[in-house]
Amino acid sequence: MNTTKKNWLLSTVVFLFFSISCSAVQVLLPTRQITEPPSSSESGQSAPPTLAAISSTPETAELSASQSSVLNIGIMIHLEGWRDDKEREAYVKHTTLVRRYADLFEKYGAKMTFETIDVAKGDLKFGGGFLSEMRQRGHGVGLHADVGGDLKYKCERFTPTLLEMKQVFDQLGISIIHTSGVTSKCDWVKASSQAGFKMVTGNVAFSLLSLSPDLIPEAYKNCQTPTQCHEPWPEELEKQIHPWRAQSGSNWIIPNPDGQVVILPESGGLPHLAEQLEDPHAKYTSDTFTKEDIDAYFILLDQALSLADPGRVNNFYVSWSIGQSLDEALLENWLSRLQTYVQSGRVRWMTLPEMYEEFISWEKK
Repeated sequence: MNTTKKNWLLSTVVFLFFSISCSAVQVLLPTRQITEPPSSSESGQSAPPTLAAISSTPETAELSASQSSVLNIGIMIHLEGWRDDKEREAYVKHTTLVRRYADLFEKYGAKMTFETIDVAKGDLKFGGGFLSEMRQRGHGVGLHADVGGDLKYKCERFTPTLLEMKQVFDQLGISIIHTSGVTSKCDWVKASSQAGFKMVTGNVAFSLLSLSPDLIPEAYKNCQTPTQCHEPWPEELEKQIHPWRAQSGSNWIIPNPDGQVVILPESGGLPHLAEQLEDPHAKYTSDTFTKEDIDAYFILLDQALSLADPGRVNNFYVSWSIGQSLDEALLENWLSRLQTYVQSGRVRWMTLPEMYEEFISWEKK
């Protein structure tokens, strides 16, 4: 047999073998049903969500929650205005009231962060041990300095005054990392850092006066007192929910990774949220806590959840001065409504120092 014929026979055998193999594979593979709609990649369009996708099972809902952003929630409580450092009777009444609130919060697994100087001095003077007890019960503790807010304040006094206040906590055996109430025309970032504080909370618009003149927003250049310019800053919720580091008072609104102080913004006062939601620049006319404030809280909470970034630390906290007492039935209504969010895994209670620690862990990643 010549070479040409041999090659022809070999080609014929290979072709027959290949054809038989393909037929066998088609028999073994399942066929696609005609009724199956094309995938989004085939049609070039996004498939509409199905009822199963909308009403996910507990397992898929849990997976979705784990993949989405979790929002840390908290409350900053200023303990002030009761002469706790001067009168034993006032100190006992005040701390008894706050213990009752703490019992209520703990019933719902909620955490409070107490900021004060008066109660710390009262603990030292009268030996009540209130702040140590609150920390042992899982709540946070920090300083509320309420210093530096006078336009005539002598800036050289800032750091020594903060150091003196911090030493009160040291004498109680309580290590604190943060302060509030340092809004000032002076360099409050530098003063806080020099006094050993790693974080500042509860910033208000009056703090803008420490900025270099070209950075102060026009609307705030004539602020005379912290009361006059007491709205939270930043004013945009999307900026309030993310902490940042500040280098100095002259440029603190510009995040700087080398800054020594972490800025942890708040999102308003709990008894003022209804007014704040209606007009962020309104001067509060009432300290009465109402159902409308609760409703406003949940509107802001839902907005904060929609703004949460999976790649960043997300916080949402409000403030309350005790100071005034709040309606306990309304407080319980607020806390019970929050339970739905907590149980879904969308939010979790944290103290403000815990928010700081999470931010530090995030920075190291």
